[in-house]
Amino acid sequence: MPFQRLLQLWPQLSFLAVLLLGALASAYLAVQLALRQERAATPLRPGEADFYASGVHLLRYDRDGQVSVQMRAERLEHIPSEQGLELSSPVFWISQHNGGTMVASSRRGVGSDDAQSARLEGEVRLVRRSANGETMEIRSELALIEEGGTLIRMPDRVRIEQGGARLEGAELVVDDNRKTLSLGPRVNAFFPSSNGSPKSASPTGPSR
Repeated sequence: MPFQRLLQLWPQLSFLAVLLLGALASAYLAVQLALRQERAATPLRPGEADFYASGVHLLRYDRDGQVSVQMRAERLEHIPSEQGLELSSPVFWISQHNGGTMVASSRRGVGSDDAQSARLEGEVRLVRRSANGETMEIRSELALIEEGGTLIRMPDRVRIEQGGARLEGAELVVDDNRKTLSLGPRVNAFFPSSNGSPKSASPTGPSR
């Protein structure tokens, strides 16, 4: 995976972030529809949920009637005092028009009611599979989605793998408004060689 391939990540990650926020917005709408049926009779304490569901499976369909987005979670809670949704072990599956798929998962997910921000925490995995079977995987412990999905930050250690190649670093930032991706201040790269032994490189500056 040459370093220029890293630049191809930002539109994919931005697309994923926008759709992930859309899935959370759909979940929030479902919560509001459910709450119309029955409202809490007593005021809620800070941090207390006004709605929860277990074994959540949410589907979104495209104009052709095909499933375009799926969201699964072991548990979903809506916390009014935090103006957001909290999900346990969420998994987001997204179908792309080119035949590929993208999957995002973590141990915990939080999304704001206004669908402008979200975060994934603990064992965060972002996987893109192209129509020809090529896979790219990103792992970290924290992913912050801000500004309606146009800004993604992974402040902890990040590992990116594709086709036997690997990039490791920290402070991954994807800015869709500026059309930039940075990973720094130090990146370690490992590339498969023709004789099967890995080659490595360690650029000291951020990659853009």
